[in-house]
Parts: sequence; C-alpha cells; structure tokens
Amino acid sequence: MAEIARKLEPIVEERRQPGVIDMEKLNRLAEGALQENYYRKDWRGTKKVFIDRKLPLTDCYIAPCILSCPIRQDIPEYIRLAGSGQYDKALELIYLKNPLPNITGHICDHQCMYNCTRLDYEGAIGIREVKRIVAENEKGGYFIKKCSSAERLNTKVAVIGAGPAGLSAAYFLAKAGFKVTVFEKQDSPGGVITYVLPNFRIPASAIEKDISVIKAMGVDFKFGVSEEFSISDLNNQGYKYIFIGVGAEVSRKLQLTGDNNNVYETLDFLRSFNKDSGALNLGRSVAVIGGGNTAVDSARSAQRIGCVEKVFIIYRRTEDEMPADREEYERALEEGVIFKPLLLPESFSKTGILKCRRMVLGEPDSSGRRRPVPTEETEEITVDSVISAIGEYTDSKFLSACGLKIEKNNRPHANPETLETNLKNVFIGGDALRGPSTVVESIADARKAAEAITKKEISDWKDLDKDFNPGFDRKQQIPEIYNKKSRLIPPKISEDDRVIAENEAGRCLECNVICNKCVDVCPNRANVAIEIDKKEGFQDAYQILHLDALCNECGNCATFCPYDGKPYKDKLTFFTTMEDFKNSTNNGFVITGSSDDKLTTLRLKDYLWKLKINKNNEPVIPADFEYPKDYNIKELKKISVIISTVLKNYSYLINDSIN
Repeated sequence: MAEIARKLEPIVEERRQPGVIDMEKLNRLAEGALQENYYRKDWRGTKKVFIDRKLPLTDCYIAPCILSCPIRQDIPEYIRLAGSGQYDKALELIYLKNPLPNITGHICDHQCMYNCTRLDYEGAIGIREVKRIVAENEKGGYFIKKCSSAERLNTKVAVIGAGPAGLSAAYFLAKAGFKVTVFEKQDSPGGVITYVLPNFRIPASAIEKDISVIKAMGVDFKFGVSEEFSISDLNNQGYKYIFIGVGAEVSRKLQLTGDNNNVYETLDFLRSFNKDSGALNLGRSVAVIGGGNTAVDSARSAQRIGCVEKVFIIYRRTEDEMPADREEYERALEEGVIFKPLLLPESFSKTGILKCRRMVLGEPDSSGRRRPVPTEETEEITVDSVISAIGEYTDSKFLSACGLKIEKNNRPHANPETLETNLKNVFIGGDALRGPSTVVESIADARKAAEAITKKEISDWKDLDKDFNPGFDRKQQIPEIYNKKSRLIPPKISEDDRVIAENEAGRCLECNVICNKCVDVCPNRANVAIEIDKKEGFQDAYQILHLDALCNECGNCATFCPYDGKPYKDKLTFFTTMEDFKNSTNNGFVITGSSDDKLTTLRLKDYLWKLKINKNNEPVIPADFEYPKDYNIKELKKISVIISTVLKNYSYLINDSIN
C-alpha cells in the first residue's frame, strides 16, 4: 500500500486544484454508485443469517448452513472434500443423510445458502452446485457397489408413493436392513419431480441416477397400483410397517366468474407440458394466478410454448410476500415473464378480459405476511388463457379411507417425534403430512419415520449414520480458515467442475470449526477467542471471552451473531473490578487479590461462587463443595478451565485487576 501511495502522490498533486470540486465527476460517481449491483439490498437481502437457538455460554461454533438444512447435511465437510477432488468420499458423506443427491443437486430450495456466512462477504457459497458436481463426478457406480451389500432383516415394510418422501423412506429403511416394497399409482417413480416439475429444471438422468441407487439396495417397486387398497390388506400380505408418502396432488379451486373456459389447473398443465408441450395451445398471452413455486414453474413453462408471446404472473400480494423461491422468480423475470402484484382476479370473459380487483397490504395475517385488502379499483388485462396456481393439498379423503385420523387443520394426526399415526405401525411424511413441502423436508420426515420404525424392530439400534471420518487435520484447517476470512474470493464461472468445486471450497469459512464473528466485528476488541484444550470436555478449539471493560454495548456482535442472542450479554464475561462485576448480570468472573493470593468470584446462572486459585493458576473446587441440586457440575468445571487458561496464557488481559 505504501508503494502504491508513493506512485500515486505526484499524479494526484499534479491534478489537485485546492478548493475546487469537479461536480461533473462527483455526480457521475454518485449516479454510478446508485446503479452498482453490489450496493443494492436485493443482492444481499436484508435478512441476517439467523438460527433459532439461544446462544450458549460455551462451545458456540456452528455452521448456520447445517442448522438451516432440514436434513442437517454435513455441508462444510463435503465441500472441503469436493475441493480436494475427493468426490467419492464427499458423496459417501452426503448419502449418510441425503438419498437424493442428484435431485437436490439441481432443485433443492437451498435454505443453507440463505444462511451462509459468506453472505457477509461477496455472496453465498454455491452449496447446491457443489453437491451436483459431487453427484455427477463420482466414479464407476461407486456408491451403488457400496450399498448393494446391505444386511437384510425378515421384516417387510410397505411404502405408499414413489415421490421424494417415499423414495427417501425406502432408502433409509433398506439401509437399516428391511425388505421394502414401494407402491406407486404411476408407471414410474419420482412423483412430482418426474411428472410435474418442468423438465428444463432437472434432467431425467439425474432422477434416474438417484432411483438406481435405491433399486440397488434391494428395494422392490410395484407400479400402476390402484388407490383402492386398505392398510389391513397390506398387513395381510405380511407388511408389518407402512409409510405413507403420497403427494399433494389436488389443486385449490380458483374462484373466477365469467364464461371463458380457457382456465387450466397448474398440475394438469405442468403434466401436459412435460408430456408434450407442442400439443398445448394457450394462445398468445397467458396469465398465471398465484405466487408460489408452481406458479413460477407454470409461467416459465408457458413462456417456452411456441405460440405464447406474453406471460403474466398475477399475485394478490407483492414480490416481498411471494412464497416462491427467489431464485426461480428472478429467472422467470429474466426470461420475460411480467409480474403484476396486488391484483386479485375476479372474472374472465369470453372476449379474453381478465378483470382483477386492486389490493393494498394491511396488517400481517397468521402466515406472518401482510394481508391483502381489496379496494374499490379494478384493472383489466387481456389474455387468451389462465393457469390457476393458487396452491395444492393432499387428498384427505384418501387418508381418511386408510383409517387415519384427520385433525381440524385438515392434516393427518401424527406423533411429532416419530411420525407414527393413530394406526399402530403406520407412519406418514412429506406432502401427505405437511401439505406441499420441499424435497429436503420430505427427506427429513422419511428419515425420522425410518429411524422410529428401526428402533421398534431393533431394540439396541442407535443411528442410521455410521461413524464417518473425513480425515481432516484441524491444526492445518484452522489457519487455512483464518486466511479465507481475510480475503474476498468471488465465485468463478467455469465449464470445469473441478475449478468451481475448488474455488467454492476456498471460499467456505467452515463455521463449525471456527466462527469468531463476534470477535471479528467488534470495533473495541471486547470479544476475544481463547484457545482451549479440547481434552477438558470442550467441543470447540476456542472459547469466546467477553471483556466488560472494553465494551460500549454497541450491539454489533449481536447483529452478526447467527444465534438468537447477544454475545456482549450472553458469553462468559471477564470483569476488571468487583464494582463492575456487581453492576452487571452477565455470567462471568472477576479476579481479586495479589499475584500470590488470588481469588475468583464467579457468577453462573444467578449462582455466586468464590474459588481460591492455586499456584498453578487453577481455580480450586473443594472436594466437599456443595452444589445446588439443579446445577450442572460439568459446566462449573469447564468454566474453571477457561479461567485457568486465561490466567496461564492470556494474563495480559487481567494484569490490571491484580494488585
């Protein structure tokens, strides 16, 4: 920097005009800044990375991407493996929790990326893209060979539905050793992914690759099965356990008056589009009603039909309230789809006039979104066809016919811990349980049900996950992460998957190994990371210590902390004086006395402790120490280790407090 400054100085001096501002250049700079994409809030979004958990006193390092993922995918680990070209090992790790890596590598709604720490730098890690790269680049059917030798039990399980929930349940159950049969009414597996999701969003080969692994595990499929069956019939065929994973295949009816019959249900339209888009005749202009994912899928599909020139998405709320994936919505706009917010269709005439009521936003409703309120104004749009995409639901009549209890919310009753229904040994998940759900939510339900079934059958069974050691050297890993924290590394656009995987691994901050965001963002350096011996029962290599004397409670650490908490209030605090200690409610400690006779006064969860410090700078907990009945003794011992570490290795922090 000094060298650059020296070279620029004569140039600046030559052009400097004291007291004169070039307003033309200044205005150009200001105008350019307003257009710069980096400064736009919709580039970053206004939401902070957030995990709905209280900030713990110790061991707070987490990867927000993992905790925001319904299946708790081991994201930083598989990204590091992919970055070093270990695709087979990365895929093995992914398969521990995700039986559909090819499918999710293309269409996952990636909540992980909306909670990626790298958003505070130059943008989220391409987590989904790295998963796709791993799934597509594994060598020679590696995982099929690995999983085809699963041990078998004699217990039979029936899975109803071959969509994401059913396929995932079949995988996890087969992995546990059950004999699994999947019953599907269609002619092939995949459910909504195969028949409804537009084929331009995911190649058929990706779907088939995931299904081939499940078949290799010994799962049997029966297609073209009638919906006229009963649970007792399946029991009589020897199926001890049943998992229901049918989809949400009933479209909500659009209340639209008028005499124009060119109104399509979104699911019917999307099935027809996938089957033969050339056979569809929608006219030159199309209106899609709704703001969810199927609405966006329908709009993008309609835009691809040859005769269509103009496509509208008509939604009664605004863009901010749309439940559709932001990514897919933006792609629709890029492809020419026109968004018409705050409109509610009321009638569709034979002359093609779609009359809409203009809406305004009122107070938030039960969904947390602002409620659309009708006005006296209307707007007319001329279109040839209307596609209704205002939501889908599962056929509760079918579930009732199976004997399932249906709650007041029109959803089936299920134990939230096991997903077992009111019928013994009958479990449910995915759309059948939740209504329209994402692929990873369906996978999460399938795993929960599969684990509950396995625990019923095998009393000493513990987990579907086997111990997996990625083989990382933490001593080498930590300095590498610090190096990544100090640099802006933009994503790379390349046709070479290896280049992308390596670059994204170089961007991943591996927050579950090192976080320290509260340390990094504190302008006063009032939060410090104390290196700790993990042998003492700690999970993390560093523990956060808050320094009361340096804190002005600006709240910056709370802004950036992913937890529901405030580090300056919730982390272990060191106080310089007894007066400061008494004036605070923070969990923390103060050191008093002389260098030869030290005492620590410690506050933990409203309990006060006074412990002498021995010559080895260790707080001494007497053998006959009386603990409160409701207190966790291990926590006091861990805090004592932190205090000892500070005295031994970070004495410069406390020297002023000791006489």
